[in-house]
Amino acid sequence: MLTGDILTPQGFLFTLENKSGYDIDLINFFCSKHTSKKKSSDKTLIYTFLDQSVRDAVRVSKIPAVIYTKDRRPPLLIIPLNNFSGEKVLKEKLSKFELYLTFKYVPKYSYIWKNWVLFSLEESLNVLGRNFFFII
Repeated sequence: MLTGDILTPQGFLFTLENKSGYDIDLINFFCSKHTSKKKSSDKTLIYTFLDQSVRDAVRVSKIPAVIYTKDRRPPLLIIPLNNFSGEKVLKEKLSKFELYLTFKYVPKYSYIWKNWVLFSLEESLNVLGRNFFFII
């Protein structure tokens, strides 16, 4: 069954939602909810991306993931921080990332994933390794 925006190989754990072309300022995402409409709309967009990814992941029993790319900037990856087979490896290797951000959000389509991590897609491939993303 096809799901997400990117066709993945057999055994891939994640369903990938690819988002680009949105003018999201990630600083606004982490600001208080009592800020301007622009700032809260950035947060709403990220949550919408996660909801879409979770909906697709639940439908095919995979883990949700969002790849966000802003023009002329490296892509970012958002995945759950817990409740999947790679949770232990992810938590053990977080300290090896140059930068990462964690946040709480309970998506509309599943209450399984409540904690999320955002980091560089390229760095995640280097730090976590290929096997992290596949059923072994």
